[in-house]
Amino acid sequence: MMGRLRLTPAEAAAVVLEDDTDEISVHSKWALVGKVLSPTTLHINTISTALRPAWGNPRGLLLNSGGDNVFVAEFATKRDMDRVLVGPPWVMGKNAVLLQDFNVDPKPRDMVFNRLKLWVRILNLPFGYMQKKPGTVIASSIGVEGNVPVVDYDALGKCWGNFMRVRVEIDVEKPLQWGVIVFSQRRNVTD
Repeated sequence: MMGRLRLTPAEAAAVVLEDDTDEISVHSKWALVGKVLSPTTLHINTISTALRPAWGNPRGLLLNSGGDNVFVAEFATKRDMDRVLVGPPWVMGKNAVLLQDFNVDPKPRDMVFNRLKLWVRILNLPFGYMQKKPGTVIASSIGVEGNVPVVDYDALGKCWGNFMRVRVEIDVEKPLQWGVIVFSQRRNVTD
């Protein structure tokens, strides 16, 4: 876009910035950047009022605007940040809140928010497959490529109950996957 503009020599001269990472205003070690997937633009106070109690009112939490429905959340402790990052899928009303690790380099407009981590139930598995290893294999086919699922299991690696619970990362721009076909080599059956 800038290539089509006719700039004066004074306007065309680039301003050189020193990349002194010690003076970055955001403590990037304990910060997340997020976006509320809302059709309307939300004020940072609205986002803060909704998320602060949902996140357990962490001491020292600062929420700053990064553009339309984009925000930077700075935490006082790594423990608080990790709890929010691995916590439930966060929502404001009926709008998903997508979070990712903070990085100082990209511009807020260039950031892509298309990944959501959520818990999925795998139903109707034989008891022999209600374990960590088969759960990981099945869950790997559900989320985005390269997704490393988390399986909810007991100390022995088993998953008891009516369903197996796995946490996967999905692409919000694609339709939800409604099921997975599982073929058992041992039983020679497709479920």
